[in-house]
Amino acid sequence: MMYPFLRCNEWYQKNIVSLYTDTFKGVDELNVDALLSRELFGVIINDKLLGFVAFSGNILEYLAVIPTDRGRGIGSIVMYGVMSWCSRKGYGEMYLECKEGLIPYYKRFGGREIIEGKRVIYNQKEVYGQMIVDV
Repeated sequence: MMYPFLRCNEWYQKNIVSLYTDTFKGVDELNVDALLSRELFGVIINDKLLGFVAFSGNILEYLAVIPTDRGRGIGSIVMYGVMSWCSRKGYGEMYLECKEGLIPYYKRFGGREIIEGKRVIYNQKEVYGQMIVDV
């Protein structure tokens, strides 16, 4: 089944905020305001938001899929959609940070670590890798 990848308008913002706060624990109003100032695209079926991506320029900042809809290819649709958008905007590559366990996922899209094996540690517990994806 093909899912549409659409720019999200204000009507979907409350759904995006809900999915964002559920996925990225410990966010506050400042984080939500920053999220809503980004480019927002999502996969929407029957007026239900299944996943979204937030980015600024060619920097992917957030990607989330509703937990019950994971494993159905929605994250891939979001990734290919944002890669296509970045390409149309003339960017040659897209940058992102991801949890260490998601590095293999982004490698499926041609992602490579900026410095192989280098990790950024947040809050003394979460380990992230920095990646580039050619678009």
